[in-house]
Amino acid sequence: MNPYRVSEPARHLSSLRPEPADPIPMRRALIPLALLALLPACGPVPVRASRAWHGATPIPATYQFGRLTADLPPGTRVETAIIAARATLERQGHAIQSAEATPQEGKLVALAPPSLGYDKLTLRAAYEGQGTVLRIDIWPQNENRARAALETILATLRL
Repeated sequence: MNPYRVSEPARHLSSLRPEPADPIPMRRALIPLALLALLPACGPVPVRASRAWHGATPIPATYQFGRLTADLPPGTRVETAIIAARATLERQGHAIQSAEATPQEGKLVALAPPSLGYDKLTLRAAYEGQGTVLRIDIWPQNENRARAALETILATLRL
């Protein structure tokens, strides 16, 4: 008999730890968490803003996420922009659902005739720092129609 041979295997500290009853529930909990962590990487690619110049006084307008935003020249009042937009849209056959304006902000909602290819136009004007900012939302979203609406409004304003 070999005096150095141990008949019983040595107990390690790991063998003293209690074994989890069932490791599968932990995996079931970790899989959704891992998928949730990866979800932002699978999201849509951000839409790049497209910018173009409009009107006679070149006014930059940016279209992004279905909204056309234009910074009107200094001196253009919010009320003037809303009145011009209302007159322009009524000439084109829109039914004005609501129109309101204060010196700080204004909003106009117009329902389009079927011939124009969209249902609703919402125009917001607000005085922000240097001047008036005009925002046009068309439903369903269409950049070309939003830009055409801006062009006609700027023509009415003689900008």
